[in-house]
Amino acid sequence: MTPRRSKHLLTAAIMLLASLSLSAQKTRPLSHAQKVAASYADSLAQLRARYADYRYMGSDTLANPYYAALFASPTLYRGTLRRTLGSIGYRPMANLENNDDATSTHNLLARANRLRNFSDHFLATTYSRQPWLVTNNEYTDDDAKQGLRKDIRTQAKPNLKLADKVVYEKTHDKQIDEPGIDIVVHKPNFWDFNADFALQFMQNYISDNWYKGGESNNSLLTSLTLEANYNNKSGLSFENRLEMRIGFLTSPSDTVHNFKTNSDLIRLTNKLGYKAAKNWYYTFSLITWTQFYRGYHSNSRTVLSDFMSPFECVPSVGMEYKYQSKKNDLKLEVNLSPFAANYKYVGRKSLATRFGVKENHHSNFSYGASINATLKWTVFKNVKWNSRFFLFTDYSSTLAEWENTIDLIINKVLSTKLFLHPRFDDNVKRKEGQSYLQFKEYLSIGINLSF
Repeated sequence: MTPRRSKHLLTAAIMLLASLSLSAQKTRPLSHAQKVAASYADSLAQLRARYADYRYMGSDTLANPYYAALFASPTLYRGTLRRTLGSIGYRPMANLENNDDATSTHNLLARANRLRNFSDHFLATTYSRQPWLVTNNEYTDDDAKQGLRKDIRTQAKPNLKLADKVVYEKTHDKQIDEPGIDIVVHKPNFWDFNADFALQFMQNYISDNWYKGGESNNSLLTSLTLEANYNNKSGLSFENRLEMRIGFLTSPSDTVHNFKTNSDLIRLTNKLGYKAAKNWYYTFSLITWTQFYRGYHSNSRTVLSDFMSPFECVPSVGMEYKYQSKKNDLKLEVNLSPFAANYKYVGRKSLATRFGVKENHHSNFSYGASINATLKWTVFKNVKWNSRFFLFTDYSSTLAEWENTIDLIINKVLSTKLFLHPRFDDNVKRKEGQSYLQFKEYLSIGINLSF
């Protein structure tokens, strides 16, 4: 037997003797020898208290976790029974020879296994020869009653937000030099960019002698929609949408103009939101719009509208409801703003009264409320419906418009578009007998690209 092995055996025997002696006081009167052992056990108890919060550093035998069971309260351990009774040919005292040169992972694990077997040997001897001394088990220990594994049962909550900036400490004294390890840090990208381009056309030819009359015409419509949306997945969102649409029409009966616009729009929508509930957001939105080109009636040189005539800007504050189906085939957004304003600017003073601005003035400012709702719905596999409803009222006049675009998709490139646009505005100048309700519609076929 090696000196180190003898040292381990002697240490374990003393600790076990003291522990068993302390437990024996509960069962029968103490003899003189047992009193001596009890006195020594008190010293061990003080030593145990000393090491209660001790962190094992690998050099102290009494703090070694493999010896802890020997000087703790006599306890029945399930692991000891399983290793002792469940192993065929179990030899607890085997392989206890010292191996100071054991540096590999395999040898370190082997040494740990030998220390565990060493402890199991003395515990198993007590279980079989003096079972009345074992008064506790690992399930009825006082520590277990008080929730020894409460940390496991407690639900873990993350304390790191995705938007937080992580500051890394500079460690000049610690160098990591491990070959074959490459660390790649991917920063989260909260931005999402989309674009949709469409080029639609329509051609109609009618001969001069057609029995019902009529005239030939050609029309071209192009549109571009750009989106840049930010969402940090922690409640903050910033949505930006730019819509540009312009179309031209040629007609032989119009001898004044080679072409006229049949659709003209520049509209920018910005929304800053913060999540308030499951589908509700506090929202500040800003909608601005104008047009590219001048507008005329057929065979007339009178300008009816132009770039920045009018220009409208509607800032608002309110709540927005967002819904998206699980299959992503339906997306609904409804912005309710009880506090809104409407700034209207007309560059051509001659058009001021036509758009509700006082004569010889360029601008007008009013307060009220607004509603802005958008819907994207894939009705069928090749049928999509995009809708937008906007309303602003200053409680003396109302502007409401409802845009509907139905895409009939032929393939990845070709599609047919049906556009329906009713509009109501009782703040504009009109001719006697005309209604405030306006309507616009077109049907076209052409190229549609999304990227």
